[in-house]
Amino acid sequence: MPFQNIYNRIFGPKPEPIPQTRADYLIGGFRETDQLSPETNRLNQQFLGQYGVPLKMASRQQRDQFLKQRTEQQQKKEQFLSQQTKQPKFESQKPTVQEIRKEQRQPFQKLSGRFTKNTPDQYKPLIKEAAEKYDIPTPIFSALLRHESMQFNPDVISGKISSPMGAQGIAQFMPATAKSLGIDPLNVEQAIDASAKYLADLYYAFGEDWKLALSSYNAGPTITRQFGGVPPYPETQRYIDTVENYAKELAP
Repeated sequence: MPFQNIYNRIFGPKPEPIPQTRADYLIGGFRETDQLSPETNRLNQQFLGQYGVPLKMASRQQRDQFLKQRTEQQQKKEQFLSQQTKQPKFESQKPTVQEIRKEQRQPFQKLSGRFTKNTPDQYKPLIKEAAEKYDIPTPIFSALLRHESMQFNPDVISGKISSPMGAQGIAQFMPATAKSLGIDPLNVEQAIDASAKYLADLYYAFGEDWKLALSSYNAGPTITRQFGGVPPYPETQRYIDTVENYAKELAP
């Protein structure tokens, strides 16, 4: 009997080699066409926002540094939570910085399931389905589509009217962008799904900050990174204000 068979009978088969780091484990072996879990997708988007390259294309040093930072953040979070449970919170106690930021960054999450006013009924199921699929609030997503499509103008949605730059459809995708995503910008279902995914990716890539996500949707993530925040472009600043105001104008 071969030695390997004897070894397997006594000790069992050798286990599969374990990746060297958690980052390797999270990205190890997946292909472009594979379905990634929400946690893996979020990890990749955070890494892309910090380093400007996808996680699977990063160097070993960048992965180790990113993993170290995430571990330290998790330890600080656990330490903070343990302190909060030990110390009773009185009404006079001031909110923490984390609580303030969460309240500022997620003003629309509590209203998820509602739509901005004037949202056509035929688009509500598609908007709700895409928002739930990518975990973004329906008020701000429907507000974005309302602004992009000029108040859900049928001529804009059908492609009879396009932007001066050539953007088309309900989400105003440029033809080159739509082609890279493999969608038809005039197909409402495809455009809404792609728009929701892109907005969610930007939201998590920029630290769960809606202003930065909307800035990147309008001006591009590269410009937002270059300025370290919302760029000093009047058009982009008006875009953010308009979408946020639309998100507060909820349909009954």
